[in-house]
Formats: sequence, C-alpha cells, structure tokens
Amino acid sequence: SGNLTTDTLYLQSKNSYERLLIIKEYDAAIAELKNKENEIICFTSGLKEIAEGHQELYINRNNLTVKRFKELISVYSGNIQDKINEFNKLRTSNR
Repeated sequence: SGNLTTDTLYLQSKNSYERLLIIKEYDAAIAELKNKENEIICFTSGLKEIAEGHQELYINRNNLTVKRFKELISVYSGNIQDKINEFNKLRTSNR
C-alpha cells in the first residue's frame, strides 16, 4: 500500500467479499480517527477554558473581592465540568 495505483491493483486482486472487508476496515479506521479528532478538539477546548480562567484570575489578582473570586471560580469550574462531561461522553460512545 502507499499510492492510488498500488492500492487499486491490490483491491482488484481480491474477490468481492475481501474487497468489502477491506472497505469496512477502512471505514472503521476513518470513523475512529474522526472520533479521536473530536476528543482532541473537546480536550483542547477544556484546556483553553482553564487557561482563560487562570488568566482572568491573574489579571484581576489585585482587585478581586471574595465574592467576585467565588463567582469567577463557579463560572469557570462549571464550564470545565461541562467539558469533562462532554469528553467522557465522547470517550464512552467511541468504545
């Protein structure tokens, strides 16, 4: 395998049942890659949310009240928990 010509010749050398199996394996591999891509996108989004929360706290470190600190932590932790749940859902559904 490696290029379209050799792949095509390889497929042509197989009977229709073998070709069907090869196509199914290929489709399954593509689906698995898309699922992994979705997991990575979700994970990256979670990391960005954490970074934003840290940055917000750092920028306002000298003028945060306890009340505002708790509000920020609540918002960001809720957003992060949503990302964790989304990620776990993706991982569970992909098995």
